[in-house]
Amino acid sequence: MVAKKQPTNNLIEPREELVKAAKNAAVAIAKRAPDADRQRRVPVENIRDLHEAGLLTVAIPDELGGSEADLVTQVAVYETIGGACGSTAWVMGNHSVLCTRALGMMGEGAHSLLRDVAENGSLISHAAIPGGDAKAAPGGFVSSGRWPFVSGSNISTWVFLSTVVGGDNRWMLMPTSQQGLTIEDTWMSMSARGSMTNDVVLDQVFVAEDMAPVSCRPAPHEPWLPHGPAVLKVPVKARVWMSAMMLGVAQAALDETIEFGKPRSMTLGGASRGSMPGNQFAVADAAMAAESGLLGPGVQKHNRQGPDRRAIHPRRRGPHGDGRAGGQGERPEGRRPIIWHPGRPRAI
Repeated sequence: MVAKKQPTNNLIEPREELVKAAKNAAVAIAKRAPDADRQRRVPVENIRDLHEAGLLTVAIPDELGGSEADLVTQVAVYETIGGACGSTAWVMGNHSVLCTRALGMMGEGAHSLLRDVAENGSLISHAAIPGGDAKAAPGGFVSSGRWPFVSGSNISTWVFLSTVVGGDNRWMLMPTSQQGLTIEDTWMSMSARGSMTNDVVLDQVFVAEDMAPVSCRPAPHEPWLPHGPAVLKVPVKARVWMSAMMLGVAQAALDETIEFGKPRSMTLGGASRGSMPGNQFAVADAAMAAESGLLGPGVQKHNRQGPDRRAIHPRRRGPHGDGRAGGQGERPEGRRPIIWHPGRPRAI
């Protein structure tokens, strides 16, 4: 007896209101991207737009005023913002991770910080690499030194700085307006120029003990917030925002490459660049690479028996009866269609 195949109808869909908010914010953010690159700084207006769209709180529980977005929604949001401005998405992603880590390390002690994010749009930056020097003092620690690669440092309200005190890895939390804290402009990169991944320098700064929690990183297979909302129980090793942001960057690069080539002709022969098979294959390869990445969130389902791939990314059956040839693939809204043929796809 052949078991009846169950229909695949339990895919987790991203929250429509947050995805729509991200798309609306991305319009203005994309227009400011050239300025962010030239000035090597994410515009303050970008952070304001993210705050008003509820995107700075995707990793904050609803009870603290957050958007409390599930994994699939976060992927869609980071991809959208990444396609608009990679530097902005990078700063936003680091910030969201810190919201989770603050709650995981500080518990109720992080509530005021997270409410500040939810209510005022405050941004959090951090230095994950332990640096500087911290010594025990009455009621806390006194720290001096340098911390490199602090993304978002110039426009963040709060900063976490990792250090080692008495064998314990601690994360010191302080406002960027803290007396004795300075930010040195050291980020002179070729990409993500606007991320402001500069150095933070401390000179005899006192940090209260309750603002310097011991880092309690869970095991790789465990979630950051074991007692938090179910949708925020993401495994420690899941770098959700990084991969999603890069998918957005990749898609934007592909779209821009196509737009660049449309009005141009080949130097020899004068044929349009878009008509050349080599260019078509290169575009198709890039499109399929990005598309394969997009399949990832769709296959993470509660049904452990495994999905029917066609239900995630269906395509019409061609003359071969196997979906290879002649059919047009169903594409996510706003993306160019894929034409399937034996051996190799061609994007148009």
